[in-house]
Amino acid sequence: MWQLFKSLPRDLQWEVLSEFVGSHAVRKGKLMSKMVFGARHQMIKELPRINRCYIWLYIRNFNATDDVQLGDGSQLMFCDDPKTGKIGYLFRKRKMRTHSREELRYALQYTPLNDSITLPPFEKHYYPSYENTDKKKALRI
Repeated sequence: MWQLFKSLPRDLQWEVLSEFVGSHAVRKGKLMSKMVFGARHQMIKELPRINRCYIWLYIRNFNATDDVQLGDGSQLMFCDDPKTGKIGYLFRKRKMRTHSREELRYALQYTPLNDSITLPPFEKHYYPSYENTDKKKALRI
């Protein structure tokens, strides 16, 4: 198959790779492979970034020291509840703007860390196994 492709004229090879396959493009008279970003690149772009909290209001009111910057502009800050003083986290969700002149808006949601689900105790399960398989017979001999 590769020999058949190599035997085609150069212009036809370029057309096949750029038009039909889509993996290459012709730039300034040269055939160049396209840089394709896959799922891994998208995951790396969406990784949250951990920074020092720079918003004075949250440092003063919630004792927030670090915040996690999410891809959509939202933030997750580990802090103290200003009323009870218990440790928790504050989620600062960025609301989408309808037009570019509108100011940035955020919604706040505080969740204490003790607000968790109690899991049932662990139960070990026993499953029967086959006594005489080929693998077990080979190990016995």
